[in-house]
Amino acid sequence: MNCTVASEQIRMLFGMSIEDMNYSAAMAPIGAEGIVVLPFFNGERIPNLPQGKAGILGGTATNFSKENIARAAMEAAIFGMRIGLESFKRLGFPACEIRLTGGGAKSALWREIAANVTGLPVHVPKEEEAAALGAALQALWCYECIQRSRPVEIETIVDKHVNFDEGSNVEPEKLKVMKYEAAYAEYEKYLGALTPLYR
Repeated sequence: MNCTVASEQIRMLFGMSIEDMNYSAAMAPIGAEGIVVLPFFNGERIPNLPQGKAGILGGTATNFSKENIARAAMEAAIFGMRIGLESFKRLGFPACEIRLTGGGAKSALWREIAANVTGLPVHVPKEEEAAALGAALQALWCYECIQRSRPVEIETIVDKHVNFDEGSNVEPEKLKVMKYEAAYAEYEKYLGALTPLYR
């Protein structure tokens, strides 16, 4: 899947370590001075978006720096997450927080971008293998409800077994959220204009 493919492609292109990538991206301002990455290099988790061979690096001018490109790639991954969250909201399932897992959860910058793009608090579970833990919790829930005939809410099981790294929590910051609204609007313009080319 695609979540960090674009940032990994950019990181390899510039020969940067993960630490260098984070440092470079942190040096660029929110919105990467107008550089926009559409990160669809090999597919996307949201089916109505371009699927492979549709990666775009746009908005380049004198702002063409590895710092801006690195940040634009990182922002693009979170913009994709926001598209998914907005889809859920339209269906009546608004999110109240982000539980960030994977490699991005280890980066303070990724967590900050996620909080400010979505306007939601970010929490990082201590268990890094979130998919495996989620499957185990669902199995436990089924076992309790079916095998033991003890109906229990899955939220109760989750609350009991999912712990968070409190030092990694990030709250959205109003000024940054406002700046990301403008950056996201720019991203949406590119997405709207270029998506039909890849259908």
